[in-house]
Amino acid sequence: MQERRRFFRVTDSVGVALQPIGDAEAQALAERIQGGLAGLDYVSHFDNRIHALLDALKLQNPVAAELLDLLNKKLDCVIAQADIDVEQLRQVAYNLREVNISACGVALACDPPLAVGQHLQMELVLNPSQAQLTVLGLVVASDSHAQGCFCRIDFVAISNADQELLIQHVVRRQSKVLKQRQS
Repeated sequence: MQERRRFFRVTDSVGVALQPIGDAEAQALAERIQGGLAGLDYVSHFDNRIHALLDALKLQNPVAAELLDLLNKKLDCVIAQADIDVEQLRQVAYNLREVNISACGVALACDPPLAVGQHLQMELVLNPSQAQLTVLGLVVASDSHAQGCFCRIDFVAISNADQELLIQHVVRRQSKVLKQRQS
């Protein structure tokens, strides 16, 4: 059998929210993802970018990085006080699941079973970074067995930025697993 995988895979605990959607909704979501406007909200894109830039700035100018981090946290507090607590909504929406994940797909236990060919809007939260990704998934396999159902889902639409975050996450996770095995 020829290996079909294009990216490394790891087993990890990831926050997952799945929403089955129809073909028209899938097309619209794919267009939003490609245009950079997907997700529970547009704020997660800014949060991910802010955290990446702050990490880079910490090396060059730790004081400026701390100042910008504090301003970002202050803004988050103002939003929370205005009763627009997006983080609370996200925590309710996501279930922490053990998944086998790569930059092009995910395999996980699913209940209820999902039909092959079903499109899914998927919201993923990677730990410990709390990076939030929105992808359009397509169920490519669904295997029922005594313990439940196991589904394999291809990412048919994922932004370049989210795919890069996912690649970096998988490499870090894989490195951590290899270090634990060597100990």
